[in-house]
Amino acid sequence: MTANITFTADGVSVTIAVIKVEEVLSNQLSSLNPPQGNAKRLNGPQNTLIVNLQRIQRRWNIDGYLSNDINNASTDKTNLITIYINGGSVTMDYTSPATTGIIEKMMITEVATDSVSSVSAAPQTYEVKLTFLKGALFPSS
Repeated sequence: MTANITFTADGVSVTIAVIKVEEVLSNQLSSLNPPQGNAKRLNGPQNTLIVNLQRIQRRWNIDGYLSNDINNASTDKTNLITIYINGGSVTMDYTSPATTGIIEKMMITEVATDSVSSVSAAPQTYEVKLTFLKGALFPSS
């Protein structure tokens, strides 16, 4: 079971009840294919040379939802959008210690959580899918 994740920026905090977290690490590599002369072609292709630049990016893909209480969920949705639009540095309280970075992309889906005859009477919640990129903004503010 995955714990809740809290995002904080400029004094505004939003907690997401997590369904799934994917931690993705990617390393920027550069590859070189050395030229081959006619004599070396008979021996087959040369190995590709790989240069490891050690530019590792760490991302979290997070699927979750906001509060089941429609009043809190609406406020949380507004706050989460504000955090995203402001584009500043965000603290993600999930790992220990908390991680600083930016919300790279985000999708919020409004869904009914109950099947009733009147859709307007159904309790609402918001599913959230976002990608958080660890790092510092440049230039730092």
